[in-house]
Amino acid sequence: METVKRGSRGTAAQMAQTLLNDRFREMADDGGRPIQFLKEDGIFGEKSDKALREYLARVLRVSHQPVIDSGIWRLLGLTVDIEHRVPLVGQKRPGLCWEAAAEMIL
Repeated sequence: METVKRGSRGTAAQMAQTLLNDRFREMADDGGRPIQFLKEDGIFGEKSDKALREYLARVLRVSHQPVIDSGIWRLLGLTVDIEHRVPLVGQKRPGLCWEAAAEMIL
């Protein structure tokens, strides 16, 4: 899986936002602070970066570089059995997964 950090855009950034939202839903709110869920738009900007920092601080209990690499992907719940160099391509239109699949391999 590709590395995601502030400024990343695309399918991997959107997957990171979705997984962060999922993990925050599973966590009990501490200190009475409301959790603000991310807009899953595929743009890993300031809010996504802040959410990642907060998640890592809560889970790892230490400061960690706000970069989603293979270790953080696993921590978020994503496992990849085979690493390959096929880029992720999202479906441009609903129901056309073959179009996205063809674009990934061609």
